[in-house]
Amino acid sequence: MDQKPLKISRSGLRLYKECPKCFWLEKHEGIYRPSGYPQALANAIDLLLKDEFDSYRKKGSSHPLLKKFNIQAKLFSDLEILKRWRDTRRGVQYFDEKLNALFFGAVDDVLEFPGGKLAVLDYKTTGSSQANIYDEYYDQMNIYTYLLSMEGYDTADKAYFAFFIADRLNGFEDRLPFKAEIHEVKVNISGIKELFEEAVQVAREDTPPEHSINCEFHAWHHRIKEFSA
Repeated sequence: MDQKPLKISRSGLRLYKECPKCFWLEKHEGIYRPSGYPQALANAIDLLLKDEFDSYRKKGSSHPLLKKFNIQAKLFSDLEILKRWRDTRRGVQYFDEKLNALFFGAVDDVLEFPGGKLAVLDYKTTGSSQANIYDEYYDQMNIYTYLLSMEGYDTADKAYFAFFIADRLNGFEDRLPFKAEIHEVKVNISGIKELFEEAVQVAREDTPPEHSINCEFHAWHHRIKEFSA
């Protein structure tokens, strides 16, 4: 019997790293972790930023933030391709025919350097007083860069975060002011292919792996079982 094609998103691979059993339950049994609160404000700002960056893209000009931080690249010009890359149901993708599995992830934006190399640009909104780049963010950029390369694009060894930091010092007055910064990070795509292959194999196992010892959902479920006994 042929196996059904398996789809693993960038967030799905992150889940596998966090807890193989939670990942297995989602992919093998359709049992998902409880969802958190919707990030409606962050999502609204994300849409506004896409519209703003696209307005400069359509004019063929650089965004002022790129000029301010001396980023020697232009916005990726093909908006139709970018729309697909932004689509959370499609994204930048790679289908492994041998594994019969699709790996994908949705980007915010892409920069193009002289010579044609591409680099991912991700928008981040924060209420912290400064930009914080967490390990998860590095993983995110590594995966996006890997997927772009698997689509056949020449990629740079770096990526960018455009941080929009809420300015809490100058009052509210029915507005939420931000200060904007761009931060460059190095990317490393080594090991992603192997991690993806490993996740596909685990998802198709009949027996689930163990929970990660740091999995809060396992700890919660274990305590519930204790009280129910």
